[in-house]
Amino acid sequence: MLGLGNIAGKALALHPGVDKIAFTGSTETGRLIMRYAAESNLKSVSLELGGKSPQIVVTDADLSLAAKGLQKAFSTIKEKPVTLGLGPLYIEVYMTAFSRNS
Repeated sequence: MLGLGNIAGKALALHPGVDKIAFTGSTETGRLIMRYAAESNLKSVSLELGGKSPQIVVTDADLSLAAKGLQKAFSTIKEKPVTLGLGPLYIEVYMTAFSRNS
């Protein structure tokens, strides 16, 4: 889902139709997500706090191509080789469509 976190993330965490939230980011925002989840429907929450550079690879992706792309993205900066630790790698993404009742 695209959008500003303070708008889109808050809306998702508070929405009664969302049963689970998984969030990677700051501890401060993780606390807000927990609060919003508790205020709505006590949805399940998974937090990866203080993480850096999470990578998302969808289930139908070519994993070999994705791995090469990730390696290239994190192995050079301004054409100079560097060594960086990758953040979490998420292999599956679950999407839920929302519809408004008229």
